[in-house]
Amino acid sequence: MHRHTEELLEDGYKKVNGKDLVYLKMRYTKVDNKQGYILLNNSIKVPYNETAIFPKRAILRVGMLLRDSDVAKEVRTQLLNIEEHTATEVKTYEIDHEQEF
Repeated sequence: MHRHTEELLEDGYKKVNGKDLVYLKMRYTKVDNKQGYILLNNSIKVPYNETAIFPKRAILRVGMLLRDSDVAKEVRTQLLNIEEHTATEVKTYEIDHEQEF
């Protein structure tokens, strides 16, 4: 991951303190302070120390970078499935839009 940190940061990856993460989610989530962690909605444990946040785009990038894991293989398969079932106009929209500039 260290070799690709810049790309992941551009994709929205970041590390946040557990308390900061909970502060962002407080409006929508039941929060219980426990010893060593914060419990969200009685099911998700968030440590008080740093927690890595991976938006969907960063997860897809990690899946493309990994080689031998079953998760990475599944990510690549799903990307190929999406590519096969997406209209050409949708696939080229960003490229066409960029060329206008």
